[in-house]
Amino acid sequence: MYVLMERGGGKALKSTIQRPHVFHTRSARVHVV
Repeated sequence: MYVLMERGGGKALKSTIQRPHVFHTRSARVHVV
């Protein structure tokens, strides 16, 4: 598994790690593969 973060912060990463899909926040788009 690896995480690609676009314009993101630690909060987005922590939230996304628990959900294996694309997670959108106000300031970040994170892809977990």
